[in-house]
Amino acid sequence: MAENEDRRVARTKQSIYDALFALMGEKDCERITVTDLAERANINRKTFYVYYAGIDDLLAHIEDELYEKYAPFFRGTEVLSPEFDVYGFFAAVADIIEADMPVLQTLSRSGRLYSLEERLKALIVEELQPQLVMVRDAQALRLYLEYAVAGIFAILIDWIREPKCSLEDFTTFLAKVTLTSFRAIQ
Repeated sequence: MAENEDRRVARTKQSIYDALFALMGEKDCERITVTDLAERANINRKTFYVYYAGIDDLLAHIEDELYEKYAPFFRGTEVLSPEFDVYGFFAAVADIIEADMPVLQTLSRSGRLYSLEERLKALIVEELQPQLVMVRDAQALRLYLEYAVAGIFAILIDWIREPKCSLEDFTTFLAKVTLTSFRAIQ
């Protein structure tokens, strides 16, 4: 019985997500109401409120899910290590970005990707902080990391909004930019 219930909950939540993203493609997020969403998802408004306090809460849940999906790629990553495979790293990240592309593009167009971006940038800088002791001028490296991470995310967000090249070409470009940047300051 619990398994059937879990599937029903998963289907309902997926229906809510699908309805939200469809509506976000039609109008500004601020104009989407719970009634709109419930009608599109073919659920009762009360059912929506069983899972979420409102549209902003739903968006926060989506952001949290994406954060938990991407964060493991950055935890424990030793970018300054000679063994770090920058191409393999960005290929793996690009693969999950590609799988999430419709969601990320919709969030980007609606201006709702910023919070996730800021959380991931902070995580990356935090993860790289312990590596700074290897470099003579740790303060300069920290400033550089802030700059480099912001630049990498700017490139990523631009590509998410409108891919201008293949995923493979994009991954290679991003890896080269990152590798060249980090080697220049060591």
